Amino acid sequence: GVELGVTWSPISDLSLALTSYHGKTNIVDALGSTHNDSDSQNLYSFTASYKVTDALNVGVNIDQVNFDSSKPESDGNKYTAYVGYVTYALSDATKLGVRLEEISGRRVAGLDNNLGAVTAVLSHGFAKNFDLRTELSDVDPEARDNRHVELAVQGVLKF
Repeated sequence: GVELGVTWSPISDLSLALTSYHGKTNIVDALGSTHNDSDSQNLYSFTASYKVTDALNVGVNIDQVNFDSSKPESDGNKYTAYVGYVTYALSDATKLGVRLEEISGRRVAGLDNNLGAVTAVLSHGFAKNFDLRTELSDVDPEARDNRHVELAVQGVLKF
């Protein structure tokens, strides 16, 4: 595959990024569909992050993804993801965040197959290169009030 990206900071507190990926894939996507090596993937992503204050950051991300353009869209080969997030630094090591997510435009077996989630994130840096992150999400997997709660604990090693 080929991945291209560009990042631009027109002012010190604003970062804009565009990314594009084109190639073969063998993954399970965000909605649970399996794509094998014969599927081509095209991903276009835009991210903007703004530092409101030293402690407060906001951002948005929009992804457009499609798989195997030889299949009709009704087979669920295309979706758009929208993400908004707010992060607040409680201290130099501890951050609290909220993330809103919506994945839409996906049809599987003739039905809309969307995903929405609200996630609270608490992150603490135990070392300069290691954070422990806890996420609590309220997920609505098909945007039909079929909600469930997910809890994740992640160790993030920074290089």
